[in-house]
Amino acid sequence: MRAVVAEEAARGVGVLISSHMLDEIARVRDELVMVSSGKVVARGTLQELGISSDSGVDLEEWFFSLQEGKAEASAGEHS
Repeated sequence: MRAVVAEEAARGVGVLISSHMLDEIARVRDELVMVSSGKVVARGTLQELGISSDSGVDLEEWFFSLQEGKAEASAGEHS
């Protein structure tokens, strides 16, 4: 999957992936949109959302803490 996404992105094609496998998504995305209960709860790059390998924050843990109201998305629009 990673190779196909990388090839398409290199061609300028947008790729939409709907998945619960957040660790895999974190490896192949440029930007992400997190949806919960049909609503966008976060949108942006990992950096814009304050999630980076340097911060030690895991995407899945961040998403669950967002669901619990413990984390705030620092960038992007929320609907």
